[in-house]
Parts: sequence; C-alpha cells; structure tokens
Amino acid sequence: MARCQIAGARDFRTISWGPMAERDHGERYTPGLPGEEEIHVPSPTIAPATIALGVLFLAFGVAGISSRAPQALRGASPVLLVVGLVLVVVGLATWLINDAREFTSADGHGGH
Repeated sequence: MARCQIAGARDFRTISWGPMAERDHGERYTPGLPGEEEIHVPSPTIAPATIALGVLFLAFGVAGISSRAPQALRGASPVLLVVGLVLVVVGLATWLINDAREFTSADGHGGH
C-alpha cells in the first residue's frame, strides 16, 4: 500500500492514496477501463482567438454608434463593425472547416 507522510503542526501523519494504494509499484497506472479507446482531443487552432478579437471590434463599433461616444470612436465605428464582422466570420469558418477535416480524417471512430 502506498503511503505518504505529511508534516503536521506537531507530528507526522500517514495517509493512503486512493486507487493507487491498491496497485503494485511496478505496474504503470493508466486511467480508464482495459480495452477502452483514447479520448479524442482536437488539434489547437487560432479560431477562438480570432472570434474573440472580432467580437471585441464589434463591441467597440457598437459603442461608437452612441451619441456620447468620443469623436474618434464615432468616426471609426463603421470600420470597426466591418472588421469585427469579418473576423468573426473568418474565425467561425476556420473553426468549422478544421473540425470537418478532423471528422473526415478520423479512422472509423465517428470523428470524436
């Protein structure tokens, strides 16, 4: 049984570690059931950051429409709206295309 000693205020206490306590020290611990497949993790992509940046530009564009907005922001408002919309559309398209490619390239597992 695996044990660990933790320094307390006045003494050392010995505790056991859950499922690892019953395992042999030489056996490699792998979570999950025997014969279970690996969990699919999608590949990293910049699409979420692109969408977030687009939403930020959209928010500044909408804020610039207000009559109380600073003059510099009011003048740039239509440009910010267009740039934000383009970034959101490009980010969503990139994300969906990447996911579709991973789904079709999956080897018989249904993608995920």
